[in-house]
Amino acid sequence: MIPPDSGEIDIDEIDRIDPDEVTFESKGDIEDVDIEVDETDTELKGLYVDGDELEEGEDYVTSGALEVTILEEFIEKLEEKETVVEFDFKGVPDEDFIINLDFINEDPELDPEEAVIDEDDYDDEDDDDYVDLIIKVTLNGYEFDKIILVGDGGGELNEGPNEGTDPDDDAYNWDEDDEEIVFYKEYLSTLDVGDYKFLFLFDDGDTELVEFELEVEE
Repeated sequence: MIPPDSGEIDIDEIDRIDPDEVTFESKGDIEDVDIEVDETDTELKGLYVDGDELEEGEDYVTSGALEVTILEEFIEKLEEKETVVEFDFKGVPDEDFIINLDFINEDPELDPEEAVIDEDDYDDEDDDDYVDLIIKVTLNGYEFDKIILVGDGGGELNEGPNEGTDPDDDAYNWDEDDEEIVFYKEYLSTLDVGDYKFLFLFDDGDTELVEFELEVEE
């Protein structure tokens, strides 16, 4: 054992990776992760997850002997809320790097989950309240699929472009970059007074349904 006052460093006690953990709140936040590596009196032999060696150049890259970058493409393929990446060093204890994907196993979310609009606002195109209805979406690892209107006269709604809509054909647009649904004002103007229920369908291999309720009042 090295005496406490010897001034020497116990190589087994060196923290060899920095940082040792990363957390992503949503799939859209995922990016490459740079990790500084200390190879004092040792060398990095490889990276492993559950005993399987990661592929350098595909799952991660190295920059000299001082930095490892775990690639975005590798992280996006992970399916567990927490993944331990083992840094295997020669002759000294291994180090664990933790990847936390907080959005895994969470359902998609809508904001708002319901809305009320006034029929009169959509009878006049010059009304200040004649506007599109925007719903923010938190995907939580899912992909948006489609919207279905429930009830009489319902069915799958037509998705249109960002501009140049036909209210008889296009009801909404899915803005993938901003992760939001835009219900076109032209579509909203076709709705009579009453309560409407929409099912937003999302997919991650399995289909997840999220309800949105709209009231059109006099």
